[in-house]
Amino acid sequence: AIVATLPSGVSFGDLALMYNCPRAATIRAKKDCTLWILEKQFFRQAMVTSSSNQTVNLSQFLGKLKLFESLSMEGLSQLSKSLTLKTYTNDSYIITQGEMGEHFYIIFKGRVRITKTLDDGSQIPLITLGEGNVFGERALIKKEPRAANVISDGSVECYSLASKDFTSMLGGIVEQMLDMNNLRVMRGMSVFKDLSDYRLGLI
Repeated sequence: AIVATLPSGVSFGDLALMYNCPRAATIRAKKDCTLWILEKQFFRQAMVTSSSNQTVNLSQFLGKLKLFESLSMEGLSQLSKSLTLKTYTNDSYIITQGEMGEHFYIIFKGRVRITKTLDDGSQIPLITLGEGNVFGERALIKKEPRAANVISDGSVECYSLASKDFTSMLGGIVEQMLDMNNLRVMRGMSVFKDLSDYRLGLI
């Protein structure tokens, strides 16, 4: 059965090299073709180099965030290797209120809005978070269901960290995360919306 037809500029054959497994399909030329071929050894070297560069770039991004300023270079590197990039289209529910927390998130690109679902099913807006902000930490720290919804506002890219790695890698900054969460809760209250983060911290 024909699975797909590949146009010019598309690569193939990478999965068998990445996972060292037999070819899963047969590819046959429909007409005369010119192909560039990369041997297995050089393909894997390129993958290692690419992965290393991505880790360095992500470590640099994380190192600029205030929340992670106390982490060592080694800690940032280990965290980078454990993060998974996830992409969401507009109006996607990244977190749903009431579900159990499985991941912690760092916004890499785009922004999200946080809402609260009321007993009648309606939602009220709380705050909006952008690049460099984090969310999802409270449910992991307190071992309780999600307290709000997090919805993508446009296309969003987030790095996620599984709950099993959260405590071991970020346990040292839990207090900072709780303080950050408390400020965020107060920021979502209309009575405090005009106060600076510094003045909110004094409350």
